Amino acid sequence: MNKKLTTDTNHTRTRLRLFCAAGLFLFTFSSGCMPDMDSGFESPNPEARLRAITKASREKDDSPKTLRELVKSLSNDDPVERMLAIDALKHITGQTLDYRYYDSLVNRERAINRWLTWLYKNGITETPPTLYKVDMPKDADTVMDGIPAGSSDG
Repeated sequence: MNKKLTTDTNHTRTRLRLFCAAGLFLFTFSSGCMPDMDSGFESPNPEARLRAITKASREKDDSPKTLRELVKSLSNDDPVERMLAIDALKHITGQTLDYRYYDSLVNRERAINRWLTWLYKNGITETPPTLYKVDMPKDADTVMDGIPAGSSDG
């Protein structure tokens, strides 16, 4: 079987599993069976941040604060938070700027730099962005599972 097709299928399955887990988690904990938690993007509680991201996407909240927080979530260690954040950004702006939540750290940082620049160019941030200083390893042209960097994300 074609390696690219197999890799794409594996990423689709992983994405579906993460999305289902996030959905089940949000359904379970948003039904009021948990005590009040800090809410919003800046909460130390991961569940509250996931709820804030989901709400922003559902409401297509394109306020500057929300867009800045969604871009900030792209750098989170949690792949579920990164996945929900890029899905929300795509839903709100119609763009991903080639960010993939499952990419290598180097490629995610490159894409986050594109998002930070986008925020600035669209007047969402007033100061030029402080970009990630991306180290360039020898294998920088490849990312996780051998997917070439810069390949289209459909």
